[in-house]
Amino acid sequence: SIALSLKPLADVFINLLKMISIPLMISAVTFSISRLFDKGGSNELIFKLLSVFVLSISTVVALTLCVSLIMSPGSTVDREALGSIIQTEGLQQQAESITLFSDEKAVKPDTVSDIVNDLVTSNIFTSLTEGNALAILIFTIIFGSALGTLSRELKDPLTTAFESVYRSCLKLTQWFLVPLPFALVAAVSSQL
Repeated sequence: SIALSLKPLADVFINLLKMISIPLMISAVTFSISRLFDKGGSNELIFKLLSVFVLSISTVVALTLCVSLIMSPGSTVDREALGSIIQTEGLQQQAESITLFSDEKAVKPDTVSDIVNDLVTSNIFTSLTEGNALAILIFTIIFGSALGTLSRELKDPLTTAFESVYRSCLKLTQWFLVPLPFALVAAVSSQL
């Protein structure tokens, strides 16, 4: 019972870390890209970064597709054996709410155009509310690039503000590391 009473401490700690993740990402990316434009040769560096990004994503997608086609994950799983595993003692109550095999039609998988469309948000505030980190990151990269192209007197106040937010988030992270051992004990004890 003492172990379960520690669970809220672990939950609060995780929420504190989640709380600063988006502001940290936005501020770090925005002011870094904006400052990148202050240096000479930024166009060449951005082209190299985008090339590496597209190449690495393409490689990961191709490798994943190849491995999936070769290995056919899940094709050898015996449905009856899987059902009996879920029906074992301790999981009985959860199994009643889990539907393994449905007669309903399968949801149509997203197409490449759907996935790309989801990357570019139509409303950044909706993405912020939903915590859609990838869409926020894409917006932040575009926003930081646009900020970097402005004249120095226009971009410096905002770049300084983003750097202040970034440094504040780093300070918060340092503060949150102090109770880390206690939060880990609380998290582990609630799992026992």
